[in-house]
Amino acid sequence: MPDVIDAAQELEIRLRDRAVRSVCNRAAKSGRSICVDCEGQIEAARLVAMPSACRCIECQKTYEGNA
Repeated sequence: MPDVIDAAQELEIRLRDRAVRSVCNRAAKSGRSICVDCEGQIEAARLVAMPSACRCIECQKTYEGNA
């Protein structure tokens, strides 16, 4: 049973990551600078350093588990 649960969790992670990448790509192409998580403004310095960023620095830290 754990193998089925592990496989389901891995699938969920892959699908979620794919969806987030898609949103990030659309946001980058449209020139938007809005965080996909909190909908706040992404700082200009972050966008200069990483133009494809789709999260503000605080949401990115939380996403990476570094909050």
